[in-house]
Amino acid sequence: MNGVEGTPEQITAAMLGVHRIVVVSDASAPSALTDRDRAKLRVLRAHFVRCSETEARGRRVTVYQRRRSRSE
Repeated sequence: MNGVEGTPEQITAAMLGVHRIVVVSDASAPSALTDRDRAKLRVLRAHFVRCSETEARGRRVTVYQRRRSRSE
């Protein structure tokens, strides 16, 4: 894949617009190196819960589900 990643604000808005996020990373990947990475982690921690995590062949696949709001 090829593309240009958005700003931290654009990333936050996009993440808050979905109910599930799948993250594929290196199993030994360092975390939160850039402002964009820190924005992703903030949104995941505040608004999502980890449902599953699998490691295989040096990759980690983590599935996050949006937390239910108290009004739901």
